[in-house]
Amino acid sequence: DSTQCDQHQCRNNRKHCIYIGIICHRMNDHIAREQKQQRQSDSDQSGTYAYLVVTADRGLAGAYNQNVIQETLGRIKSHSDSRVFVVGDNGRQFFASHGVPMEKNFQYTAQSPTLRRAREITAKLLDLFDRGKISKLYMVYTDFENGMEMSVHTTRLLPLESGEFEGGAPLPHIRFEPSAEEVLAKIVPAYILSLIHI
Repeated sequence: DSTQCDQHQCRNNRKHCIYIGIICHRMNDHIAREQKQQRQSDSDQSGTYAYLVVTADRGLAGAYNQNVIQETLGRIKSHSDSRVFVVGDNGRQFFASHGVPMEKNFQYTAQSPTLRRAREITAKLLDLFDRGKISKLYMVYTDFENGMEMSVHTTRLLPLESGEFEGGAPLPHIRFEPSAEEVLAKIVPAYILSLIHI
């Protein structure tokens, strides 16, 4: 059954994504401990927030899209300095008709996602973060839990926050080559790519 295969593949992708995320967050904690840096907490309201909003292109016009849209509206209302990056025609049509500013050069459909397209989205958002144009990056999307129930999730992609994978043991004393920072810089894009392409 193709639906069962898709659900199985989705579960495998999610496990892979979680595994990469655990590595990234634990490495980030390791670097912070080694350098005694103060991590940026989610209570810090400064800077420009970016929201990658994933909606459908057509169909699923009910809760699938509306819950994501309402979650996004609530977040940008509470933080006016926000930029919205919409994937999917349904979301773009809603935000355009309600006068919500969107990134005009960000035109991606939700249908038949490809790894190449996920890489393009990842590269654009990472570039904005690296250049200081955005201070935090979130992804707002709908997940099918147990293959049946829909629920909206808002995941902070950047900067990394340890709270998402609490309870993990700290990394042992490991020597990273050329450095922990450079190793993490290579892994983070893969982590974000896996989230976007899941």
